Amino acid sequence: MILLAFVAVALTLTAALFWPHEPTYLGRGLSSWLRDLDLNSVQTPAKAAEAVRQIGPKAVPFIVRRLGSPKPSRIEEFINGWTSWIIAHTGIRLSVTKPYDERMEALAALDALRENAADAIPALQRLMAENPPDPRALYVIARTGKAGLPVLRGALTSQEKILRLESKVCLEMIETHSGGLYADIELGSEAATFQQRICLFNAETLRAAAQEYRDQHPNE
Repeated sequence: MILLAFVAVALTLTAALFWPHEPTYLGRGLSSWLRDLDLNSVQTPAKAAEAVRQIGPKAVPFIVRRLGSPKPSRIEEFINGWTSWIIAHTGIRLSVTKPYDERMEALAALDALRENAADAIPALQRLMAENPPDPRALYVIARTGKAGLPVLRGALTSQEKILRLESKVCLEMIETHSGGLYADIELGSEAATFQQRICLFNAETLRAAAQEYRDQHPNE
């Protein structure tokens, strides 16, 4: 019994020493900050995004684990996107019951880290390989800056039409230094949240799809 107790204590101490501890900022753990990356207000996600930036690259391994969470359905994505837009443009607070979306929070956190999220690119590429691909992954890759350019250029020839269109839009946004990709760098807490910018990015992708159709069918 004494030997077993000694082994149990030793294992506990070993786990405490070598198990990675969640990084913190202002006394709050990373997972707590990630919970604030939601649609309830503009200020709360902005503060959470700044907290993630302050934690920096050491947050990436913890965030990447959440990327494996199931993505919301297309209906949930649509509702969340328009709820975010309404809050941002009208100030009306809508009460929407939605499931806890760990993947969205992980993507929003990587979005906040920008170039410091470069180590997460392989994990984001796995989201691109899903069936169907997660449409938010390429946008977050674009936010990593130069590190993401090879992936964006490679996606131009993807068999998935959505990835081809999104990569084209992302590269155009980089070339024009679009506010949809860079606004938060200049505006800080006044900039649109990740969910709002994704909604606008989706609109740009739809416009690109419509233009591609018109180019391919000029007589219609």
